Formats: sequence, structure tokens, C-alpha cells
Amino acid sequence: MSKFESATLKDCLSQLGDGIGELKDSLKALKKLNSANMRFQIANVQTWVSAALTNDDTCNDGVSNKYISASLKNSVKKSVLNVAQLTSNALSIELMGSLKSL
Repeated sequence: MSKFESATLKDCLSQLGDGIGELKDSLKALKKLNSANMRFQIANVQTWVSAALTNDDTCNDGVSNKYISASLKNSVKKSVLNVAQLTSNALSIELMGSLKSL
């Protein structure tokens, strides 16, 4: 792996790490959801999830550089897509559970 690829991958991992923090904030908010704060917390969750997905896109954009090998590019893009899909599914399940408990 070249130095450029290594630095790009490091940036990508940092972006994904930031996204994990935003998703953790989302889960905490969903666990505290009640009728008094529902609109506010749902708005926060939407913002945090959007930011996490933007971080995924930023990671993909970074590895789209022409100086990144095709194998690394494909591997990262496949992994990031999988993370985004799992994130979306998990948050949907958590949101449904939180809303049922109200």
C-alpha cells in the first residue's frame, strides 16, 4: 500500500469513527425518547444519522481518487456500503421499538 493510500484509508477510518459517535448519540436519544421530547429527539436523530451517512460518503469520495488502487477502492466501497445498510436497518429497528414504548 502506498503512503497516499495509507493516508486516505486513515482519513476514511476517522470519518467512520466520527459516524460511530453520531450513531451512538442517536441510540442514546432513542432510548430516552418520551412524548414530551419526541420531536426534538427525533430531529436530533435525523441530524446525527444524516451526518453519519455523509461521513460514509466522504470516505467513499476519498477512495475514489485516481491514485487509489482498484482493489482497495472496491474493498472500501463495499465495506462502507455494508456499514451504511446495517446502520440504517439497526436504527429503524431501534426507532420502532422506541416508538412502541411510548
